[in-house]
Amino acid sequence: MGGCRREKGFVRTGSSSFEIDGQLFVPLAVNYILSIRTDRQQPWIGPGVDYADSIWLNQSNERDIGILRGHFEMIKDAGFNTVRLVGFSKLEEKDGHPTIKGRITPFEEKRFRLDSADMRARYLNELEQVIHLVHDAGLKAILLTDMKPGDPYAEGLFIDIAKRFQDDPTVMAYDLFNEPLYFDPEWHDKQYVRRMGQRWDSLMEANAPHQLWTLGLANLREFLEWDPLMLDADFFSFHPYEHEPGQVISEMRFYSEHCPKPWIIGETSIPADGDSVPYAEQLAFAQETLRQSRACKAWGYSWWQFMDVDWPEFHPSFMGVAKQSGRYRTSKGTFVAGAFKPVVEAFNGHDAKNPVGECLCPINYYNWSQGEAFNMRGRLVTEEGKGYQMEW
Repeated sequence: MGGCRREKGFVRTGSSSFEIDGQLFVPLAVNYILSIRTDRQQPWIGPGVDYADSIWLNQSNERDIGILRGHFEMIKDAGFNTVRLVGFSKLEEKDGHPTIKGRITPFEEKRFRLDSADMRARYLNELEQVIHLVHDAGLKAILLTDMKPGDPYAEGLFIDIAKRFQDDPTVMAYDLFNEPLYFDPEWHDKQYVRRMGQRWDSLMEANAPHQLWTLGLANLREFLEWDPLMLDADFFSFHPYEHEPGQVISEMRFYSEHCPKPWIIGETSIPADGDSVPYAEQLAFAQETLRQSRACKAWGYSWWQFMDVDWPEFHPSFMGVAKQSGRYRTSKGTFVAGAFKPVVEAFNGHDAKNPVGECLCPINYYNWSQGEAFNMRGRLVTEEGKGYQMEW
């Protein structure tokens, strides 16, 4: 799908890499959480409520614009060229209407209906304002649109978003469905997966003909259901995390051998607070996985996430490239609450053209969990419905 796109300034898929106007483009991205914010009267889209932005003070759209501008400039200064925007499109049905929750404080919210023309227009205008800030910072954007299969409200919102930005080259791609392993527990057969892929592909062709689309797949188990062979996504985004020693390096080796489509690392990270986990460990992990991603022919790499947060558990709270303490002045002169952690050294000045060595196959590649026994049973079936039982 993306291989035929040649519109000026848009990211497209070439023979072995992304390209912009015929030139190599390797997305080096960071994930950034957006939140629907409100002053109890009107909603707007602002920085994530868990980032360091004085959430307890009276909020305003104007103030949040300044914070977003500083954050995006900071991301550009860190060496990233792309930002994956998440958290802005989650709909919930309430009394038969699609609604969004606007956050007043981390513990107080107000619900807004998105099926009125005025509110839908306001929402799209707010999102467009965010995309303008991304463009002004010199970044491309991947938009996670949370289009869960079978949800007509989410599909309708995606169509409106796609139409609004169909001529804006700032938007590189849409991530249509994030981690179905966790967010869509119902098992789907391969015919269903193929139909969903065809549906999403047709929606992109009709509403976002100049952008690409992807899926965010959590780990290797996703292949059993959301099989890249069955889907016509322009590229796939994998989310390997170090739950076991060497897991991320091993997963990238697997994708290099078994994913026939273009792919990127869409999320990865380990936490570091400079105390219980030294910053040097996080930096080493970033350097190692970025090198491995390129050696294994990934088309891009994304880090989770922009800034540390204060969540209930340590592991997801300290994965940022920035910490909440300190103060930073961007190259454009904007002051930001927060400061870079040493992990940013892995990305700042990264040259995608430098040689990186071989795609490593760790010694525990086939058994990183150190399991002692396994058993799988099933039935292998041809397209004609013929098959046989198997066990190994």
